[in-house]
Formats: sequence, C-alpha cells, structure tokens
Amino acid sequence: MKIGIIGAGAAGLSAAYDLSSQGHRVVVYESAPFIGGQASTIPVGGGPLERGYHHLFTNDSAILQLMADLGISDAMEWYPSRVGTYTSGKVYKTTTPLDLLRLGAIPIVDRIKLGLFALRVKRIRDWRGLEEQTAG
Repeated sequence: MKIGIIGAGAAGLSAAYDLSSQGHRVVVYESAPFIGGQASTIPVGGGPLERGYHHLFTNDSAILQLMADLGISDAMEWYPSRVGTYTSGKVYKTTTPLDLLRLGAIPIVDRIKLGLFALRVKRIRDWRGLEEQTAG
C-alpha cells in the first residue's frame, strides 16, 4: 500500500518507520526545510534552543529504542537541562526541585505540590498507564 504522511516531526517519522517496516511504501511530506518538527532546535546565542517545548530525557526508553533500531543513537546530542520561567519581567530558574521551592511567582503551597508532583512523575517508568488521563 502507498501511504503519505504529513509532517516530519517525531510522530510522522515514527509512523513512517513503522509502516515501512510492515512493507508499505511511505512518503513523508514536510514543508519546513528541516526534520524533527517541534523537537528540533534553532541556534540562539551560540547554543541550541528548543523550537517548541518538546524534548527527550535520557530515560525515555521507547524513543531511545527507536533511535537504536534506526541506527541513529550516536547522532543524538544531549544537553544538560536548563529550564526557566518568565513572568512579571523576571526569569526564574526552574530546573531542579529546589528551584521550584524558590519560585516566588507562585504561592509556597503550590510550589511544594509542584515539587512533589515532579518527583512522583520522575519515577514513572511506563507511560502507558497515563494514556487515558487528562490534564484537568
């Protein structure tokens, strides 16, 4: 079967790989001059900046396995995570749980809740249990 996929982001490329592995003829169409979609980067100030808030963690086993299957693991460039939040004219560092506790832009009770949530999420090994959950 001939299949066209719109978009060369992570989902489009993963679908193309999976479908072509099943014997289908696949063509990926991308309007941008780069692949990776929102997971790609742009150069800013001599370093990479995420094009969108999409990223990979070193424990994202499904995507790491896909990269290994594709033979592109060595092409991945890993950067230390540096996260910040900009509000009311100020940038707050929000990389670590301690940074969250110092985030004066939100009440202390909410900072503690957010820190506990971040620690709980970090221990999740199988994301499939979250598949049907909503953000609300």
